[in-house]
Amino acid sequence: MWLLGWALPCLAVSVALAPLGERLPTWATIWILVALVCWQILYDPGRSPSGRRWSGRIRRTARIV
Repeated sequence: MWLLGWALPCLAVSVALAPLGERLPTWATIWILVALVCWQILYDPGRSPSGRRWSGRIRRTARIV
């Protein structure tokens, strides 16, 4: 599912930005690209709705004897 939330929006915005590139001011193009990079960095499909991170691994605790 990461493909739908991470890669697909970035690809769609990049493709939509291509024909608009000449009409948009330079600062707008730069900020759109910065927003795309931030989205790729901040997107975290492992975060649960409660805000706690789910790593998908079973946590093992050491037993002290």
